[in-house]
Amino acid sequence: MDGQMVIQMQLQTLKDVWGTVNSTATRCLSVLKAVINQWNEHTERKNQMEQWLESVDHKLEQPLQPQNGLKEKFAVLDHIQAVLSDVEDHSTTLHHLIEKTKELHQKTEDPSFSDIVQSDLKMHFNDIMTVAKEKMRNIEDIVKDHLLYLDAVHEFTDWLHSAKEELHRWSDASGDSFAIQKKVTKVKELMDSRQTGAERLSKVETLAPAVKKNTTSSGCEQIDAEIQGLQTDWKQWEESVSQSKNTLETLLNQMAISEQEFTSQVSKLEDAVQDFSVFLEKWAQKLMQGEGKNTDREIVEHWHRQKDALNALTEAEHITEDLKTQLNDLCRFTKDLSVYSSKVSALIKEYNRLCLQASKACQSKEQTLQQRFRTAFRDFQQWLVNAKVMTAKCFNVHESITEASASLERIQECLSESESGQQKLQIVTSRGELLCSIMPEEKIKNIQQKVHTAKNDWKSFISSLHQKESALENLKVQMRDFESSAQPVQEWLSNTDRIVQDSNNRLHDLPSKRKEQQKLQSILEEIACHEPQITRLKEKAQQLREGQSASKTCAHRVSQLSAQYLALNNLTKVIVHHLCLLLVSLLLCLMLSNEAWIVLTA
Repeated sequence: MDGQMVIQMQLQTLKDVWGTVNSTATRCLSVLKAVINQWNEHTERKNQMEQWLESVDHKLEQPLQPQNGLKEKFAVLDHIQAVLSDVEDHSTTLHHLIEKTKELHQKTEDPSFSDIVQSDLKMHFNDIMTVAKEKMRNIEDIVKDHLLYLDAVHEFTDWLHSAKEELHRWSDASGDSFAIQKKVTKVKELMDSRQTGAERLSKVETLAPAVKKNTTSSGCEQIDAEIQGLQTDWKQWEESVSQSKNTLETLLNQMAISEQEFTSQVSKLEDAVQDFSVFLEKWAQKLMQGEGKNTDREIVEHWHRQKDALNALTEAEHITEDLKTQLNDLCRFTKDLSVYSSKVSALIKEYNRLCLQASKACQSKEQTLQQRFRTAFRDFQQWLVNAKVMTAKCFNVHESITEASASLERIQECLSESESGQQKLQIVTSRGELLCSIMPEEKIKNIQQKVHTAKNDWKSFISSLHQKESALENLKVQMRDFESSAQPVQEWLSNTDRIVQDSNNRLHDLPSKRKEQQKLQSILEEIACHEPQITRLKEKAQQLREGQSASKTCAHRVSQLSAQYLALNNLTKVIVHHLCLLLVSLLLCLMLSNEAWIVLTA
């Protein structure tokens, strides 16, 4: 048992030793593999670093080439800057590589990892860094020179642009003399500032060669053209400044002369305005005179005053044109004419107002007088119509003395009231004459015709009234004469007719019959004696009828009287004839009776 224990212990010890050896061998193998991997990786990185150094060295060994412009120079600067940044970025990589080299040298003590190799690598890297920085500085200087040139160009162009704007601002030949004087001063200040512009242009010309040294030929041509353009602009500006100065100074002298002329014309205009203002004020006051007066003559007098004012204003129309002309002449001066324009406008407005006022006043007066004339004419015509209506029946055929008397009274009444019509006619005549004194020639004839018509109507009417009055008075006399002649005849006829009609009642016996016959025979003779009276009545009735002063009443009455006369004559003759026959018959009977008696008695 002990031997087994020992063997087992020995076996266990061998196992432990074998495990330790195996573990150590495995660990050493792992370490070797790690070192080999690091070596391989270091070698690869070193190769990459060397290749990168060679590529950068190749990039940097190329000399800087002239560029066309700033953009291209900036591109080169960016490229060098990118290379330098790449170099700077690889410094960390180089540091790690050297650290790894030292670590491998310690582990392997291989000469390829010696300090000399590390120094060579670091020196190569530092050389490249130095070259890159030097090229960076060179390209930066080139870009800086170009930027300085461009800044100088910009400074000059900005100054020249500002100077051109100032020249444009102050070279404008507008404004009054004060403004022109200010512009002359400003232009002179611009001329004094030419030194600044010349210095800035000289700076551009000084900086240009340094820029052109690192610029291609086409770029140099552009720079030369740019400088030539700047020089041309500079010369043109100098010429413009000098020309503007001369122009403004000439204009200022002209304005001084113009100012004197302007002052003289303004003085004339103000005098003309003052005179015209006084003229308008005088006529404005005259236009106000006579307002509120209403009689016909006062209206005519006022019309004449206003017509005189209107004529005077119309004749003064050329003054308004003169004022406008003077004001328009002032417009060629660069002055503020608002004050004078306002005065002239106000005067012309006042002139037009007064003309319109005078014209309207004249028209108003004319219309008033026309209206009054028409009213007076209508009143007269109305009075005439009323009078004619009132007396119209007076001119009719009159049936009786009563009608004739009534008509005569009406006519005489109208004649007594004719004074009112006479006054109306006088008003028409007066207003017509006044109206003719103010109306134009073409309207006077119509007015005079109306006045003439009114006068003729008045004369005709009054004449007809007087004639009718005389006719009616004659008619009354004739009708009274007729009546005084007809009345006895009427009474005689009536009485005789009554006697003749009663004759039959008085035929009682032969003597009464003989007596009645004798009486009727006397009546016949009397009837025959009255025939001339009937004839005269007929003649008077015929005269009244022919004069158309009376109706057929008189003729009718004469006809009745004639008929009654004829009837009475015929009746009387018949009765007389009858009585004669009756008496003859009675006498024969008596004779026969007597003869018979005689015979009997014989």
